[in-house]
Amino acid sequence: MAVPLLRLHYLGHSSFVLRFANGVSVLTDYGKSNSFGLDSPICDLGDLKPDVVLYSHHDDDHDRGDEFPGATILDGSHLFEEVGIDGIVFEPIKTTEHSRGDNTSFMISLEGLAILFAGDCQGDIDTIAQPAERERIEALFARRIDLLLVPIDWAHPIAANAAAFVGLLRPRTVVPMHYWSSQAKAGFLALLEEENGRGEKRFLIEELEQPNYAIDSVGARGAAVSVISLEPAPWQAVVS
Repeated sequence: MAVPLLRLHYLGHSSFVLRFANGVSVLTDYGKSNSFGLDSPICDLGDLKPDVVLYSHHDDDHDRGDEFPGATILDGSHLFEEVGIDGIVFEPIKTTEHSRGDNTSFMISLEGLAILFAGDCQGDIDTIAQPAERERIEALFARRIDLLLVPIDWAHPIAANAAAFVGLLRPRTVVPMHYWSSQAKAGFLALLEEENGRGEKRFLIEELEQPNYAIDSVGARGAAVSVISLEPAPWQAVVS
């Protein structure tokens, strides 16, 4: 059986394990679970020793500091140029949570597969209805995106703007993250379903009761965006 280009495992909040076909494992925003008293738990990493750890910023729910001896830490706060590690290219893109440039989104590329881990870009998402900001965001993410990992909840609801953000970027596939309740995610998915009810089906929604998703190949973007809803769980290696 061929090894997929990417295996994705959702740990919760904004934390994923990305396991590439070349054996490299990338961990995103592995912060302290339920920080600030908010109900968005991050599941246990178990015995996984990631090769690369990404930090989009340094809030407690996204950063546990230097807990990964031997791993390459890519700290978005200090990274301004792309980095190549074992054939994988990490391009930092300065985005906004509270003030311009206080978050780093990462474009991650391998063998033509383009993944955008957005981190906490809720400030950009929140401005999507403003014409000048919409134009700026469109220019910032002008390239093709195969997989978008996008925040859909914040200190106030942003689901409608997050849906518009996905519609603007038009990735091949999107996985929602960074939400405080199952109701928040359900609300986001319902907004996308409403868009489907207005004529052309723009979103293919698949609710998986599991943390894992695999991408087998790089293909042309279809007419509709695949929306994959994952359920967080502790890390468990998948045997090929």
